[in-house]
Amino acid sequence: MTALLDHDNHDMRKKFREFMSDPVMKPRYNISLEEEREVALARLKRICDAGFISVLDFINNPLRIFAAHELAAIIDPAMTTKMTVQVCGFCWYVVIAGVFRSDGCSGVFIKR
Repeated sequence: MTALLDHDNHDMRKKFREFMSDPVMKPRYNISLEEEREVALARLKRICDAGFISVLDFINNPLRIFAAHELAAIIDPAMTTKMTVQVCGFCWYVVIAGVFRSDGCSGVFIKR
């Protein structure tokens, strides 16, 4: 059933689901706005460091970006919004501007 519902990037989605069992990804409720922002950033950093989203995905596999967003929204909508605005907005700008060389979200960007 999972293969039917997950129409693409099956291996990545399986690894992401396993990754979500990490204690950092456990939902937290009734926390302050400041703490919610810190938790969202920490989770997003973990996702980027684990390689689930990358600048290269915008060129090589755009559906992987959508898959990461779909699964991230299950954990934390605030983190997913941060992913959209900060990571995808920046990555798309980097690709468009042609400033692109990276090992992932936390990679080094060097102008060609």
